[in-house]
Amino acid sequence: MSNPHHENVCEAMADRAEIERLTSLVDRLKLEAQVHAQEARTANATIYEIYQLVTGGKGEPGNWNGARPVAALVAERDALRKALEGVVAAWVNPGDGQPFEAGEVPALDDARAALKSCS
Repeated sequence: MSNPHHENVCEAMADRAEIERLTSLVDRLKLEAQVHAQEARTANATIYEIYQLVTGGKGEPGNWNGARPVAALVAERDALRKALEGVVAAWVNPGDGQPFEAGEVPALDDARAALKSCS
């Protein structure tokens, strides 16, 4: 014959263990949610800074434009690089048609250095 009191005690112990397991799970999930929320705040702050830099501080009011402002800036940079490469390649000494040597034209040296640092 089974003892009803003993069964109730066993059920209560099992229920208590389940409550402790669920309480631990809830605590862990809360902590994870807090960590994810902080990561999201950090990411949003970074995105805001990027928008400020890319738009020249004009202040994109939000990030609903996605990566378009960054993509536009990269495209502009690439176009400028290509134009500068063309100027550097075409800038020759009118006397002999040869490229200027380093040190002869400081602006050309700066352009060459800029191109080299961006590669």
